[in-house]
Amino acid sequence: IGPFSSVILEPSQVSFDQNWDPNRNTRSVGRRISQSDMDQIRKDVGAMLDTTFARELTAGGYKIVTTPEPETVRISPAIVNLYINAPDNMSAGRSQTFVMEAGRMTLFAEFRDAYSGKLLARAVDTQSGTNFGTMQVANSVTNSAEAQRAMNTWARTLVRGLDSLHNQAP
Repeated sequence: IGPFSSVILEPSQVSFDQNWDPNRNTRSVGRRISQSDMDQIRKDVGAMLDTTFARELTAGGYKIVTTPEPETVRISPAIVNLYINAPDNMSAGRSQTFVMEAGRMTLFAEFRDAYSGKLLARAVDTQSGTNFGTMQVANSVTNSAEAQRAMNTWARTLVRGLDSLHNQAP
């Protein structure tokens, strides 16, 4: 693996944990999470990861490109096993949901040489929401903040990893 100065960042893919059923204990039809709600969650989480990675890579001095240049790595990120303990569908009425943690998600990313397509590395890491030791209110704002915290961690680790390749290069 050589040093890279530019990145092709593929759009992030997002999938839920196979055991996630947001409607399991929901009696009220108005509070149920619809398929379109789930599709929107996937879209929003993917866009958040794409934006976070692009921001950190750019801040780290890496050029985001759409076609291969010399020293270009192609990164294909995915969030798998997304599990939201209290998804918020913004329904009318006054109710609050309390959780010990917001949920969890796993980053799976492949790194390939942009010219040859050769697989260079895979990364897998699971992040869970902060566990405060007490019940906390959960809603779309707190869920997004926890997801952003995890994505910032992944993005900074990504930049440090690419930087370390430059330091190792002859």
